Amino acid sequence: MNTIQFKYVIPQVFASREEQNSDVWQQDITFEKEKVYLIEAESGKGKSTFCSYLIGYRHDYSGQVLFDDIDARGLKVADWTNIRQQHISMLFQELRLFPELTAMENVLIKNNLFYDAIATPNLQVEFRLNDKWSLEANVGFNPFPLDDTKYPKWRHIMVALAPRYWICHTFNRDFVSFNAAYAHYNVGGNAFPVSWMYNQVKTNRYEGDAVMVGLSYGWHWAVSPHFSIELEGGIDGGYTWYKKYKCEHCGDMMGKGGRWFLLPKVGLNLSVPLGGDEYSLARRCDCEK
Repeated sequence: MNTIQFKYVIPQVFASREEQNSDVWQQDITFEKEKVYLIEAESGKGKSTFCSYLIGYRHDYSGQVLFDDIDARGLKVADWTNIRQQHISMLFQELRLFPELTAMENVLIKNNLFYDAIATPNLQVEFRLNDKWSLEANVGFNPFPLDDTKYPKWRHIMVALAPRYWICHTFNRDFVSFNAAYAHYNVGGNAFPVSWMYNQVKTNRYEGDAVMVGLSYGWHWAVSPHFSIELEGGIDGGYTWYKKYKCEHCGDMMGKGGRWFLLPKVGLNLSVPLGGDEYSLARRCDCEK
C-alpha cells in the first residue's frame, strides 16, 4: 500500500454542522507511504473516528476512503485482514497489553549488593512478560584501579540476560532463573575472587573473555511499598580464553590459553519498581489464599 486518500469524507454525526473548519473532513487529502503526518484537534473533533475509518472499524461516513485508489467500502474480510496484518497498525488510547498493570508497573530496577561489595557498580532491569515469566538484563563494570600501574586489579565488564520462571506469580516469592552472560576481564595480583580460575593470579596478569550459562534459584520479598529484597543462588559454567602476562601490570605476554570453568552465582538484590508499588506487584498467590 502506497497511498491512503480521504476524498471529501465527513462522519455522519458531523454532517449537520454548517462549518467544519477542518483540514481532514470534507477535504481531498492523500497520505503517502514513508511520510510522517501529525493530526491534531480538540476533543470531540473526530480523531478516534478518523482512526476507526483507517482500520475499517466504522463506515458511518459519506465520501470515500481509498487504499491505493480502491474504495474501502468494497473490501472483503480477507482484504481487511491483510491490511491490518501488513500495512496499518493502531494502538488504541485505552489498549492494555497487560491485564492489571501499566507498562511502568511491569518494570523493576535492581542492584546486586554483593557485587557492590567487591567495588563493581551494577544495574539490573527486569521486565514482567506475563504472570509466570520475566526477563532480567544486567550489566556490571569494574574499572578499578584507575591507575594501570597499580595492583591488585580486577577490571572487568559483564553483561547478562536471564529469563525467570516464577513458581507462584511474577515478582512474588520463589523463582528459577536461566542465566547467560559474557564478560571481558583484566585481572592480576589478586587471589580472590578469581583464584578459582588461575592459580598464579597473585604473581601474573590475565586478560581475556568468558561466556557462561547457568541455573539459579531465588526468593523475592516485598518488604515495603517502595522496595523489595531478593536472594538468589546457583551455579554457572562456561569457557574462557585468555592471554597470560609476566607480572601484575607489565605487558610481557607469556602465552595464551583457554579452559572450562564452574563458579557459584550469588545475589542479594535491592529492587525498586519503576511504577506502582511492591505490594501491588507482589500479589498473593493461589497457594496463599
